[in-house]
Amino acid sequence: MSPDQEILKILDLVAEKKISAEEGAELIAALDRQGGPDRDENQDASTAESGHEERAGGSDRPRGYWRRFARRQARSGAGIGDMVDSIVDGVMKEVFQELGGGFHEDEEGSPQADRPTDQRFDLADGADRTMALSIELFSCSLALLPAAEPDVVHFSYRGPELLKPTVSFEHHRLRIHQPRRGLHFRIDRGIDVPRVEVQVPKGVVITGSAELMNGLFSMEGLSARDLDVESMNGAFKVSARSLSDCSFETRNGAMEVVAEEAQSISMEAVNGKLSLAGVLKGASLETVNGRIFVEAFPGSQGDLSAETARGALTVRIPKAIGYALEAEAGVGSIHLDVHGSLRHDSRGKVGREVSMAHGDEALRIHLETAVGSIQVEDGRA
Repeated sequence: MSPDQEILKILDLVAEKKISAEEGAELIAALDRQGGPDRDENQDASTAESGHEERAGGSDRPRGYWRRFARRQARSGAGIGDMVDSIVDGVMKEVFQELGGGFHEDEEGSPQADRPTDQRFDLADGADRTMALSIELFSCSLALLPAAEPDVVHFSYRGPELLKPTVSFEHHRLRIHQPRRGLHFRIDRGIDVPRVEVQVPKGVVITGSAELMNGLFSMEGLSARDLDVESMNGAFKVSARSLSDCSFETRNGAMEVVAEEAQSISMEAVNGKLSLAGVLKGASLETVNGRIFVEAFPGSQGDLSAETARGALTVRIPKAIGYALEAEAGVGSIHLDVHGSLRHDSRGKVGREVSMAHGDEALRIHLETAVGSIQVEDGRA
């Protein structure tokens, strides 16, 4: 464990009141005494003469600066909260400078990242009312929103300058690429998470792909076709007019999708709850760890599949829909509170299988969970 990590651990112990502030200051001082001679012997001649050590990003902070700062704060009688706040503020100012972006202090004196300017692109008139996305974001959230102007695509970014994506727009294709700096940028203390916002004119259908490493994906009031969105760590929140042949996938994060009409939709997660509602015309939901909730609106038809290894399943079916249902639970119960006729109900040594149907069977439903209950109930009329 590096000295800086040990210092952070000591500060955590003090904040949790497992040790006193005085004890914490003594431990930090002991670390400085223990690490100082060895580090001095290993320094090159120029560094030893100056008493400084050069760090990544060009910062030339005197060695042991934050250790001495912590001891001074403790001796002066400052509370641990004030001491930690001062250290964090100082480190954050250095981070902003080393990342290449500026900062300003808010009313409370805390550093805030400066905001870059926005960009606008004219959407050429013509019969083609689609816009293709080619987006790759490393540490950033992505929001797709309706634009106020009819033929203007509005791009904005909020975050450190070093992580600012490059953006271009040509032939109805919006390209956004964020540089990979080897840095998972996360600041929790009053700083907004880096965010890209794209405002799309109403009536324009979004296509293409977006890949996020860490960050929330959201879309509101728009239509999409042949859109693939992947995220390593991040939730999805979609409220769309229509979705067709769209795929949403995340490793860690919940998904919530609501659409006036959803056709051929795929939702996959390793760890996370899945939720889908709308007029469904072909949908597949799958998660390893997490609950699944589906509500079919009147007019739904086609195949609906929902599977989870560990988690409960809840499906709502309106009375106006004809359906054929097959449900299977390995370890868990199946509750049926829905209109229809029971065709098959079997209990094996492990698990239970149920099938039932109603009307013209336009909606074909398959539900499966290895560990968890299944609830099927009447939905909205």
